Amino acid sequence: MLEHSYTASVLYNMEPVGIGTGLVESFSSYLIRVAYEHNINVGDLINKIVIPKMNKDYLKRSTIYGGNSFYEGAKTINGFTDNAI
Repeated sequence: MLEHSYTASVLYNMEPVGIGTGLVESFSSYLIRVAYEHNINVGDLINKIVIPKMNKDYLKRSTIYGGNSFYEGAKTINGFTDNAI
């Protein structure tokens, strides 16, 4: 028997709008829609769910101690930089 190790998400699966087309939804739009559908605000989605999964110490510290490390780089999440990946 194969054992799988995974962590179940507290969020249900939502596909980005327009996958496979030139009109695919931006990442920031997707985050807003996921937050809306789960009845949470975008800040809580990012701070409590997204950032812990990113495994970046500087972002975790910003979440715990305050600061805006993620938000200063947020303008790049819709592009092709490391933040977007």
